Parts: sequence; C-alpha cells; structure tokens
Amino acid sequence: MLGLISCVETVHLDLPEGNPRRVVFGWVTSLDSVPYVKLSWSNGFNDNQSYPLIHDAEVYVYSAGHRYAYVEREGTGMYYMTDTTFRAGVGYSYRLMVMTEGDTLFSQTEKMDALSTVDSSFVSFVVDPNAYQVKEEQDNYYISGLVDDDPSKRNYYRWKVYVNGELRNLPSELVLFDDILTINGTLRVDASNVLFKKGDSVSFEHMSLTEAAYNYYLSVQSQTNNDALEPTAKPGTVLGNVINVSSPNEQVHGYFGASDVQIVADVYWGIR
Repeated sequence: MLGLISCVETVHLDLPEGNPRRVVFGWVTSLDSVPYVKLSWSNGFNDNQSYPLIHDAEVYVYSAGHRYAYVEREGTGMYYMTDTTFRAGVGYSYRLMVMTEGDTLFSQTEKMDALSTVDSSFVSFVVDPNAYQVKEEQDNYYISGLVDDDPSKRNYYRWKVYVNGELRNLPSELVLFDDILTINGTLRVDASNVLFKKGDSVSFEHMSLTEAAYNYYLSVQSQTNNDALEPTAKPGTVLGNVINVSSPNEQVHGYFGASDVQIVADVYWGIR
C-alpha cells in the first residue's frame, strides 16, 4: 500500500468587513498521522490580506476520560497533538476545547462512525477513448468505486482524491455522498468532479462522516467558488460545530470532526 503525501487541509471563510470571526478546523482519524488543529481569524469580505493566525492558544481534545494536549508548531497557527501514538477509534467520541485570549471554545461531540470499505476502484472516462480521439493532455478521467455499504444504517462519506500526490481540494472537487442509492449492499460512486489525465497517478482516502460533518461540507461547497475554498457570497450561514461558551453570541466558523479512513492507493487503470 502506498502512502499519500501529507497535506494540511484548511477551510477559509470570509465575512463582511468589520466582522472577523475565529476559524477553527481540525480532525482526528484512524490513520497513522498526528492530528492537528488550525486556528485563524477570518478576513472582511473584501479584505485581500492574509488570514491572521491565532497564536499561543491552549488546545485539547477530550475522549473516554482522557485529555490530549496540542502545541503550536513554530508560530504557524497549526497545533499538533503531543501524543504521537494517538489513534482515533471507531465508536469513540471526541470533543475539542480551545482557550485563547480569555475565551473558551468548545466543539460539539463527534463520534467516529464505522466505515463501510471500498471493495474495488477503477478509472472511468468522460469521453470514450475507444470511440473518439482524446488528447493526451485532456482531463478526461475520474475515479469510480464500489463500496460494500452497510444497509442497516445511514452512512455518509467523503473521498479526498490525490492526483500525482497532490490533494485536489477546490470546493468543486469535494467528493461527498451518502448511501441512499445502495443496491443490495453495493454502492457505486463516481468522483466525476475530479478529472485527471491519462497516466496520472491517482489515489484517494475513503472517509466516514457524521451527518453533521456531511452537511457542513455541503454548505461550504454551496457557498464557495472554484478558487480555493473561499466564498462567492457572504457565508453567514456556514457555521460549523464550534461555539464560544465565553461569548455565546460570537460566531465561530470551521469544524472539528472524526473519521474512520481507508487509503486506496491501487486504483485500477483499466476501464470497467
């Protein structure tokens, strides 16, 4: 199994000028990687400056009676868990706490749902290269897969698609789906919004989502354009699961989630 290149994922949300808000984004997964939380301030809607980072915060995750501390790495606004042996587990619940500048922020509790695994994956095409001339540089292909879905419960998923080792992370490239179309326990997924060229190396992370996380990503996708997870309209309704308990009327943006993850690094290049 090939490893995927590590990629820090961020979701930036602008707000109208004069109304900066804290943005909190973090995730715990079943992967062998150190969890992180990114803290920043949003800009005004027409502000082209970089997103101000939040430094010197105290960051913790609580689970099963344990408290896991995070520390900031080199003034980056990125806080990494100090317990490098930590692995999130299916069925466990997780809650984030951030203390910064006199305020205390808490996420809603997220329970990691079990993941129905991908049974097989393969490359599909937009235009049949056997029937039409397709140029080598043409983005004509996408990943498809068959999920061995558990029909006894409602499941929500995300695919993080990597092309030549790079995460395809534009809003239009968020691959989100539920299992409403499962037939006899098999769910076909076509990630046709992430296209690549013939010969590209492709892989993906198949992730479980809670219903709340799924709806959050749908809201982000609907509010943003194709430039870099940034909004085309004022995203006042794109609220995540983090609240400021010190100042309840102060909105906090972003999300803290938990996902069981399957790495699929051997996508079959034969067309099926």
